[in-house]
Amino acid sequence: MSARRLVGRDTELAAVVEAIDAVERGVGRTVLVCGEAGMGKSRFAEEIGAVARRRGFGTLVGQAQPLSMGLAYAPIVTAVHPYLSGLPDPRRARLVDGLPDLGRLLGQLHLPVTASLADPSLERTRMFEAVTRLFARMAGDEPLLLFVDDLHWADPGTVELLHYLARGLTSHRVLILGSYRAGEATASLHELVRSVHRSPHGGEVTLSALPDAVVAELVRELAGADPSPELLRDVTQRARGVPLFVSALVQSAGDAKQAATPFDGLPRIVCEVVLGRLRRLDTAERRLMEVVAIAGDAASARVLRGVWHRGAVGSDFDATVVRLVSQGLITEQATGRTLIYRVAHPLYAEVAYGELSLGQQRILHAACAEAIDLVDPANVLALAPHYRCAGDLVDAARASTVLADAGWRALDVQAGDEAVQYLGAALEGARDSGRSDLVPVLLEGMGQAYQCCGMLGEAVTAWVAALDAAEESGDQKRLGMLRHRLALVEAERGNLDLAEMHWSAGQRELATADTHLAIQHTLLRMIFVRRYGSTDQLRGVARQLAAFDTPDLPAARSAQHFGRCLTAMIGLDFAAARGYAEQALAQGERCQQDSPMLPVAACGELVALAVVTGDVPAALGYARSHPARLVTVSVQVPSATCATHCGLALVHYLAGDLPTAMREIDTAVVLARRIGNSRSLARVLLCRGFLLAEQGQLREAVTCLDEARRIKAAAEVAVTVLSELADTAVALVSDRPLQAPALTRGVPSREPHVLGLRLMFAGRSLLAAEAADHAGEVLSRMREIGRTAPFVDALGDRLAGLMTKDPALLDTAAMRLEGMGAILLSAQARLEWAELNTAGDPDTHGHVLQCLDVFERGGVAPWTGRCRQLARTLGIRIPARRANGGLSNRETQVALLVGEGLSNAEIATRLFLSERTVETHLRHCYARLGLSSRVALARWAAEHESK
Repeated sequence: MSARRLVGRDTELAAVVEAIDAVERGVGRTVLVCGEAGMGKSRFAEEIGAVARRRGFGTLVGQAQPLSMGLAYAPIVTAVHPYLSGLPDPRRARLVDGLPDLGRLLGQLHLPVTASLADPSLERTRMFEAVTRLFARMAGDEPLLLFVDDLHWADPGTVELLHYLARGLTSHRVLILGSYRAGEATASLHELVRSVHRSPHGGEVTLSALPDAVVAELVRELAGADPSPELLRDVTQRARGVPLFVSALVQSAGDAKQAATPFDGLPRIVCEVVLGRLRRLDTAERRLMEVVAIAGDAASARVLRGVWHRGAVGSDFDATVVRLVSQGLITEQATGRTLIYRVAHPLYAEVAYGELSLGQQRILHAACAEAIDLVDPANVLALAPHYRCAGDLVDAARASTVLADAGWRALDVQAGDEAVQYLGAALEGARDSGRSDLVPVLLEGMGQAYQCCGMLGEAVTAWVAALDAAEESGDQKRLGMLRHRLALVEAERGNLDLAEMHWSAGQRELATADTHLAIQHTLLRMIFVRRYGSTDQLRGVARQLAAFDTPDLPAARSAQHFGRCLTAMIGLDFAAARGYAEQALAQGERCQQDSPMLPVAACGELVALAVVTGDVPAALGYARSHPARLVTVSVQVPSATCATHCGLALVHYLAGDLPTAMREIDTAVVLARRIGNSRSLARVLLCRGFLLAEQGQLREAVTCLDEARRIKAAAEVAVTVLSELADTAVALVSDRPLQAPALTRGVPSREPHVLGLRLMFAGRSLLAAEAADHAGEVLSRMREIGRTAPFVDALGDRLAGLMTKDPALLDTAAMRLEGMGAILLSAQARLEWAELNTAGDPDTHGHVLQCLDVFERGGVAPWTGRCRQLARTLGIRIPARRANGGLSNRETQVALLVGEGLSNAEIATRLFLSERTVETHLRHCYARLGLSSRVALARWAAEHESK
């Protein structure tokens, strides 16, 4: 897993290529490459070597080694000897003829050696001159690149010889390239660096840390695909722009056989680089590095002094700080009046910490906890890690308080893993210190933390234990809340009987305990009745919500409106339902802190209601605002976030933006896998399969649908409708309408916009299968729902126009859908209208081109191909696109090379990419340009390149 393409060094590369240009013109140049360990000096030099060889340069490479520092001129010998040995004998003899002093340096070639002189300095000068003349002769045959790596390890003689060559070859075609580590230069190397800086024939490039955007590009290059957000975040934070560390961390993430290291799984090469630097520190410097690494963001001067003096190091604190700052190992940062110290690179902190024994770590954590408690006792973020890691070296009661506060904070920001750690440690501390009153509270929090992590079984175990503790204390409100949580999680797991049991018990306990909780508990009932219950059960829940009659309580008024909304939806009065939902949302936002589920539920309902009442832009607005309302309930209902992304994807689809729809649904798939919710995963995979089918990516669509069907989840009407929709889309795109599933009797009040799409697709498949009678039955259902659902009624116009081949009905459908903001469906109806108007309607040509633009921008390949076919039939000239279809620069390069007829392997070689990365770019090209084949992409490339 190594990058074939040099990433992020364009400016530095350009500077050295300029030197190569000068050498080709006969002007010798010397360039030094400077950078910290791991900055990619050797990789950079490899790229320079590749450029030079393409220009016809001979290349000589020498490597200085730490174990060879006492071997004079070893890097020069290892560079020159292989070069000369590979030459034909006559040419080698010509090059060394008359240069007997070379024998002192290149004994392996069995050259004659001149007699020893009485003056060693003169002998060395004559040898240096012989080497210079040798390079001048070689450069007469071909331009040369001499590269010596790791000059900081080179012996003084090697550095002095390079200095001599740099001065003596300025009029010959020789580029001398040397690399060294900043901060580790020897005295002789310092002199060479100063000389190169002063010379008009010299230069230096410094390789510094890569910015985050370039790190992301490098990770993609190394991984051969877009990395997960988690991997990218981890590598960016830990590597801090050092290419070696980026490469090692990406490789270790993808290589399960990576050799273990003592440092939290750090790749061994990272540890070796860092340890080499740390072991050059004296005892006091190393101790301070350890303290700064452990103290973290709390490493103020006061805290560090407290830990330092407690450890009785016996060295001057201020002097040690100055030395470490001057060496670039720690940094100072003023935060208000406080001066904070940090280890300059996070991996240095990891390795410094990892080399400590567990006992040493605990002692330092305890010291940090004590020092921070004296300076800033309210700083939970700073205190909690130390109290957790100090073990029994700190007070158990104080540790329990701090760790519990940290756990609640982690829950607030949905950091489930962190919450599990801190609340678990707080629970242990509460039990050890006899704080039994905290046990049920902490157990409830543990359950929430497990739920946030997708560990639903562990969440149930924690809440059942908390339930037992709450029953002993007689805490009715807590009992009701725990029943609420258990009912929700069992419903998410598909255990409907258990969910019903917990809900019924919770209803009794919450009836008199807390109105806000009682309302939320009834909303919970509504959620799983809508999923799995009957229409009569849903009417009962609607009545319960409408029965919350407390006029001065916004939550009660919101619940009443929500109940009326449900009743109106059951009666197919979607306009009234939308009005009630808007009032429920307005009142719910006034009580979001106490009843967070109310605005979330109302907003989710409004997405569907806005669509079916003919207002896709409003639906998009509700869907986009939904995540902000989810913050307070996503821990309790993790699947709600998946549903939000799924809803956004479908609305973006209607609006004609499939690339954005795919990004939303891909986010939902990743989230559903992370939280471990099988129902949510099945649902989002079905939605993804539908969108892939609409893009013409049938193989990927079928794979998604197959995985969704393998997931064991309780039967749910809305999911069944979505599954049928996806299967029908696949059947239509693959031109196998007989394989479309039979239409089940979906309940319109459950996601009516999805049901509307399902009916339209069912009608199209029946027409394609020549089953017009059955299509008429579908149309009747659409007209029934469409009485108060303009969106479904417009789809009914479209189906009726297809059934009767009536251009007027299709024209009406296209105009109505366009007015509703359903751009994609409008364009489809308009294309179907145009296919019936081939006789020469003056508007046809313009409409076809408009449809093509919608399809291409939307990324719907089957409709794009169908539209282009009609354009060819009508003799419509399709102009070359002025833009690149939304492609990135790299995607455009790949597309243009496809147009040149190159294979994936050839494109990979040309662009220094992996074949896997080329395949990924091609998939993006097809989706964003709305194309379905390589031939179509080649045609697009020809049009684009001709501009």
